[in-house]
Amino acid sequence: NSGIGLLRIAPEVLTTFQSHMDYDLLVLQFGLNVLNPKLLDYDWYEDQLISVIRHYQAAWPGVPVLIIGVPDKATQWGGAMQTDPSIPRITAAQRAAAVRCRAGFFSLYEAMGGAGTMVNWVDGRQPRLANLDYTHFNFIGADRVGNLILDYLRTGYTAYQAETQLSHVDQ
Repeated sequence: NSGIGLLRIAPEVLTTFQSHMDYDLLVLQFGLNVLNPKLLDYDWYEDQLISVIRHYQAAWPGVPVLIIGVPDKATQWGGAMQTDPSIPRITAAQRAAAVRCRAGFFSLYEAMGGAGTMVNWVDGRQPRLANLDYTHFNFIGADRVGNLILDYLRTGYTAYQAETQLSHVDQ
């Protein structure tokens, strides 16, 4: 889905969630079902995503937000299975929304390998990493994607620790 339905959760409910759960990080990942290969402009989607991010930032001040961009997805286009042409467009919209809201952004599409990755994950690899719908990961592929995200988080945390240590040395 687009994620816009998250706006229906009242700010008071979100505040109550935070008071009980004390979240350290909000991770949002959606958008794949919004894709339309003929759609050239995703500004409307960027605006919706900004509304969702700001809704949570207002309810959970100080809790960082990480947007995980859509993965690669292949579709029949031009007579062959290839990356859906809207993947780079929606990825750009997600990145722009994250930047405008001062949220983190992880491009799953780029981390997977970019254009043509899903075709390779289905047809070119053994073991196969995704299902024959060229959209959904299988268990092996989901494990691979989970590790890509974990590596991203670990790298960011290591950089944060190094920066924090340097700031203490400078004082």
